[in-house]
Amino acid sequence: MSLDSLATAEAGQVMQQEDIAFQARLYDDPNPTRRGLHRARKAWVESRLERYLRPGAKVLEVGVGCGLFTQFLSEKGVAVTAVDINRAFLDGVRELPGVATKYGDATTDLGLRGFDVGLSSEVIEHVPPARSQAMLSEFFRAIRPGGVLVLSTPQRFSSLELTARLLRFPPVLALARKIYGSADDLGHINLMTRGALQRQIASAGFEIVSGPGPRLPAEMQGRLFDSMVSLRKGPRDNEPHLGLGLYIVRLCAQFHGAAAHADNRADGRGVIVSVVFPYVRPAAGLDGSRALR
Repeated sequence: MSLDSLATAEAGQVMQQEDIAFQARLYDDPNPTRRGLHRARKAWVESRLERYLRPGAKVLEVGVGCGLFTQFLSEKGVAVTAVDINRAFLDGVRELPGVATKYGDATTDLGLRGFDVGLSSEVIEHVPPARSQAMLSEFFRAIRPGGVLVLSTPQRFSSLELTARLLRFPPVLALARKIYGSADDLGHINLMTRGALQRQIASAGFEIVSGPGPRLPAEMQGRLFDSMVSLRKGPRDNEPHLGLGLYIVRLCAQFHGAAAHADNRADGRGVIVSVVFPYVRPAAGLDGSRALR
């Protein structure tokens, strides 16, 4: 091996190690909002997996990352096939009990079939927009009839994603790094709205299952979108949390003449959050053209 190739190999190894470390740091990020969201997502994904896992289940995980969920699945005693295009991520989970690794592009046919559960958490937003439908379709082929796909991805217009776009401006990035010690671009190239994702899921052949959740307490009716209000409970109670996410949603809605609501479901199985925009009727312009009021 020449010195040039050795240096390249060493640089690649360091970069791969940094990839894993970066993924792991998200759950202990100095930014309390980002940290809280990733920990909440972790709790949600694990709760869904526990709901659908059965003894002897076969699980297909696409997008291994730092191996957090791969280790969780391994500890549950199920058979896991972990797929990724980053060999370092696969190397990090290769020795876990019950885990088989496969290097490959999940938007193409990898010949994987007969799985009981599929998992893709915070992956599809990194897939080129023209290929995400193909990835969901491959999942559908890989999962047996009656199986389940557990999927999570950021919402395109969430307050965090909108704020993250400001990091493209150097002064904002510098300020964020000064406050939190670090601020990184997460490489999201395929952010979808709920409707766009649902259409791709349905087009792949899946049926969307709506799971139960807690109801909104009576004393919080009408207050959930106020500033400094939070209903978070559990192991993160002792962490600082400003309760500003839904308040920002309300401000953005009001700016556009809309209204945000949170209502308990009629069947008592959780809460529906909606943003209602007014219909703007076109008006005739003085020149006979149509204009918007």
